[in-house]
Amino acid sequence: ANHAKNVGKNVLQIFFEDNPKVIQRKHLTCWMEGDVTLNELNENFDEVLRVAQIKESQPGKIKLKKFPSDGTTIPHIKQYIKKQISLGFRPDIVLLDYIDCVQPTKSFKDEWSGEGNVMRQFETLLSELDIAGWTAVQGNRSSINAETVDSTMIGGSIKKGQIGHFILSIAKSLEQKENGRANMAILKSRFGKDGITFDDILFNNGTIQIDMSTDDSRGKTFLESTEIKKVREQTIVNEALDGLNNLSKLNNNN
Repeated sequence: ANHAKNVGKNVLQIFFEDNPKVIQRKHLTCWMEGDVTLNELNENFDEVLRVAQIKESQPGKIKLKKFPSDGTTIPHIKQYIKKQISLGFRPDIVLLDYIDCVQPTKSFKDEWSGEGNVMRQFETLLSELDIAGWTAVQGNRSSINAETVDSTMIGGSIKKGQIGHFILSIAKSLEQKENGRANMAILKSRFGKDGITFDDILFNNGTIQIDMSTDDSRGKTFLESTEIKKVREQTIVNEALDGLNNLSKLNNNN
């Protein structure tokens, strides 16, 4: 959402569980480009205000909208977007955080069928209004602490993945969470190559920075990434064995 505004696009960011002030603070932190963390905004008020005023004067606009997480449907969202268009704000991109909070418009015998219907409605909305769209889904239990989140780890209905045109996954180990890193993978792309991983990229929640441009995290195929991990693991094992051998020789000499 922040990057789209920075390149001059009109952005509608819809969310259900966050507070608007929290989202505003995250955008301000993004604009500080890693120099200020979320917790340091107040301490750097003057500089943050100066940067925000510059960004506000540039092309593009971000509109934040909080919907209730109980009872909101795609038709409700569509009606809101059409009203914004009639008032002079036409979004180039809609970010829906997140699709699992949207309710189906009719009853289904199981929850998963309803999830597929909601995703299809979202796709139709974007097509009819000629707007780009991003949304997020949570992973299932097997995605927790996984090195790479794949398509089998999408939470809920697999139809959400089948309908999506481009799917990107984010995985974090406990160590990566502590160090502000993550593993990213392109799981599906209808307009480019998929099966690409970006290992140990910068993913800092404190500064709201994501950077996948370093040499170590450049895109690799899944097989290349797996082979590199095997080599690293074998190197660790070899170093440990060498250490044990050296220790054994030292003890024998003594």
